[in-house]
Amino acid sequence: MHYCPSCATKGYVLKRWLMQHSESGQSMGWFDWRGSNCEEGVVFVVPCSNACLTVTVEKQKGGTEYEYVGSMQECSDQMIHGSPDLPGGTDYKAYNKSKVFVAKRMGHRITYNFTRQSYIDIHSSMTYDIKDHEVVVLTERKIRKLSAWTYRDWLMVASLVIMGCLISCCCRALFCQVKASKPSVIRRADGVEDIRCEVLTEQNPTAPEEEKEVEQVMEKKKEDGEMDIAEEPVAKEDSPV
Repeated sequence: MHYCPSCATKGYVLKRWLMQHSESGQSMGWFDWRGSNCEEGVVFVVPCSNACLTVTVEKQKGGTEYEYVGSMQECSDQMIHGSPDLPGGTDYKAYNKSKVFVAKRMGHRITYNFTRQSYIDIHSSMTYDIKDHEVVVLTERKIRKLSAWTYRDWLMVASLVIMGCLISCCCRALFCQVKASKPSVIRRADGVEDIRCEVLTEQNPTAPEEEKEVEQVMEKKKEDGEMDIAEEPVAKEDSPV
């Protein structure tokens, strides 16, 4: 089973009397080809078991000159029941060979072209071959691209991944340190406020021991200074005699 084009030109349809001239022994099927045009490539696609048939009709102008009139394309299944234009002894209703017959009848030259493979079959076969070829080529390209990776390429990728992880860890640690820091104010003995940034961590949420000792010393000095001022004797005023 294959496919044949089904179409006819206006000139061929007008020659129906010639192609179905029963007085001369011509017995041929006829279809409604309206909407198709073989010359413009507008055809119907029909399934066919035997050969595809193309009939071309030419009109004799004089002597050996002929003028094209029209053509028809159709599946040959059950198409030609009898014709004086074709050799006898052959069943053309189930003709499955590629062959061309040319006959002259009633001032016309008629060509019967039987083909086992139509241009629709050829086009379909070429389309499938192209698709299969493209699939094979794409598959080969993918395999070659994957196999082109070397040890150096994999080492480079691993190095980039490690560097990315290190940078990410450093940035995260810095962010956590900045987020956990808070300013603290320490008042010195001279009354100047010293602003420091104290970093609190989970292991040591309080201030360092050194800073505590400094604060204790400063407070002690301050207390000693106040005591000295309090114990200083007050000078007595001379009373008038």
